[in-house]
Amino acid sequence: MSKAISYLDWALGFKSTEDEDPIIVRPKNNKKFNSIGIAEDYFKDYIKKWKTENLV
Repeated sequence: MSKAISYLDWALGFKSTEDEDPIIVRPKNNKKFNSIGIAEDYFKDYIKKWKTENLV
């Protein structure tokens, strides 16, 4: 009788090198980033847009 393999081992059998996560490249300019890695200017603009669309 063969030993059952775990789901993780089974799933890794289908993974190829092309499935790896993409490398995140940050711009080299001197923008300030917040704790979640988004530029502060972009994040503030997004929040303002979200407020006008959802809280009006």
